Amino acid sequence: MNVLVMDADFSHPPKVIPKMMRELAMNPNSIIIGSRFIEGGKVVGWPQRRKLLSRGASALARLGLNVKRVKDPMSGFFALPRELIQNISIDTKGYKILLEILVKNKEIPIKEIPYTFTDRQSGKSKMNYNVIMNYVEAIWQLYRHGQKSGQVKISERVNKKSVLFISKAGRYYTVGLSGLIINYVVSFLLANDVANSIRLLSNVWYLEASIIGVAIASTSNFFFNKYWTFEDKRFDVGETARQFVSFIAVSAIGLSIQITLLYYMVEHLFPYRISLIVAIGVATTINFILNKKFTFKEKLWA
Repeated sequence: MNVLVMDADFSHPPKVIPKMMRELAMNPNSIIIGSRFIEGGKVVGWPQRRKLLSRGASALARLGLNVKRVKDPMSGFFALPRELIQNISIDTKGYKILLEILVKNKEIPIKEIPYTFTDRQSGKSKMNYNVIMNYVEAIWQLYRHGQKSGQVKISERVNKKSVLFISKAGRYYTVGLSGLIINYVVSFLLANDVANSIRLLSNVWYLEASIIGVAIASTSNFFFNKYWTFEDKRFDVGETARQFVSFIAVSAIGLSIQITLLYYMVEHLFPYRISLIVAIGVATTINFILNKKFTFKEKLWA
C-alpha cells in the first residue's frame, strides 16, 4: 500500500499526483518528494520574508541533520510505500513528517520531482512564533536521535578543528558582549553628572561621550581577542599596530554590513527588534571570520 501526504488547501497541486504515483511505481522502495527547490520547482504567492524563512529552515535541516541529498526536506508533499515507515516512530512536534522519516531512515532512496507551490487563497497560515519554536525543538530532538542511534558517527559530526573553531567563535562573541558593557559604562559615566562628581571630565556632550566609549571598547576588544580568543601573546609594536589597524578596519566593514542588512530587513522583512538581532549576529560572525583570517593570520577552519 502506498501513502500520499499533501496539504488539504490545494497549495500542493493535485495534478502532480499521477506523476508521483508513476515515479513510485518505477521506484517502489523509494520516497517520491514534491520539491520546490530543484530545477522546475517554485513558490508562488509567498512574501519575501516567508521565502527566506523556508529556505533557512531547509538549509538548517540539510546541514544540521545531515540530509544533504534532499533539496527540499521540509516538503509536505510526498509519497512512499507504507512498509518503509512501519518501524519508524513519529514523535517530534510539528507537521514536517518527511524530515523525521529522512533522519530516522537514511537508507531510503530519494526521488525529487519539481512542482509549483501556490499559497492558499483563503484561510490563515499556520506560520507563527509557536510553529517556529516547535520546528527548532524538533530539529534538536532529531539531532539527539542521530547521536543516540549512532547513525552519524562522532568523527563525522565533530572533529578537533570544528571544536576549536566554535570555541574561538564563542570567545569572540563573549568579548563583543564585554565591549558593549564597557561602551555603555564609559559613555554613561562621561555623559552624566556622575562624571562631574568624580571629576573625570566636565561638560562632555553625550555624542562625544559615546565616541569615547566606542574607542575604548574597540581597543579593549582588540586586546582581549588578541590575547584570549586567538591566543596571540606576542606584543611587539610593529605587528601589534598592524593587527590593531586591521581589527579596526574589519570592525568598520562589519558595521557597514550590519547597518545595510538592518535597513533592508526592517524595510522589507522583519520588525526592528528581530532585524537588529539578526544583523548583529551576521555582522559579528563576518567580523570573526575576517579577523581570524586577515588580522591574526589563522587558518579559517581551525
